[in-house]
Amino acid sequence: SIMSRILIVEDNKDHRRLLRSILSRLNFDILEAGTTAEAETMLESETIDLLILDHGLPNKLGADWYYQYLQTRTDRRKDIPVLFITVYGMSAEVKKLARERKVVFLPKPLEATDLLDAAKNLLKQ
Repeated sequence: SIMSRILIVEDNKDHRRLLRSILSRLNFDILEAGTTAEAETMLESETIDLLILDHGLPNKLGADWYYQYLQTRTDRRKDIPVLFITVYGMSAEVKKLARERKVVFLPKPLEATDLLDAAKNLLKQ
């Protein structure tokens, strides 16, 4: 089977390294973006199977960026499943988003097994 490609969008390099080290236990092709702008470039040029987003990105909160970017897409990008890692509670609109789409929220601090289980489940859908 072809390796699933995961894009990690996280401004903190140490967090990115941690996420990568956990995810690399499974056979994933892992890409990283430190900003939403970098993430957009990668989404345009690569086939991404799962997006892992830090909700607390600078400039734009992960959920807000996700709304704006992915909702304007009419192609397959709008169906990419998303895993949000967040220290925040969920707002009503984000809960609605999670019901409508392939979106999972994981709280910080992150449990490695939760991350791997969520990634596997989202990629199965």
